[in-house]
Amino acid sequence: MDEKATRATMEINFFGVVNFVHPLLQPFLERKSGTFVIVSSLADGRGYPQSAAYSASKAAVSIFAESLAVKTAPLGLKVITVKPGFVKTPMTDKNQFPMPFMISAERAAEIIFNGIINGKRMIKFPFMTSLLTSLANIAPYKIFAKAVRR
Repeated sequence: MDEKATRATMEINFFGVVNFVHPLLQPFLERKSGTFVIVSSLADGRGYPQSAAYSASKAAVSIFAESLAVKTAPLGLKVITVKPGFVKTPMTDKNQFPMPFMISAERAAEIIFNGIINGKRMIKFPFMTSLLTSLANIAPYKIFAKAVRR
């Protein structure tokens, strides 16, 4: 765990979203319409080994997006949170750990597009990763910790 890397991850993943949303918020509110699509991660629910900063930053993004959705829905804005699992990109190419159920960037784009068109509030994929992380999120700590240490 490196403090500088953790700060950089928070700066990019969380404050990058904040810095994008805030300048656009007022014009959207004045129009009383608009949609923000904010990308988080399925890793936002628990503290996964080797990704403390990433998971924490994505948890912050998810909570920020949910708060924004609750606050702005009555004002005519929509906030969609996208929570992908592993998507084959240059970033995941660098990972040195197993990435089950990885999908292509093209397939991820299809899923996101369809979710937006169909008016979803949250888009989570792929299904198996979403299911497993949902189970991990409700598992007692001892069971979760034992499972992810393997």
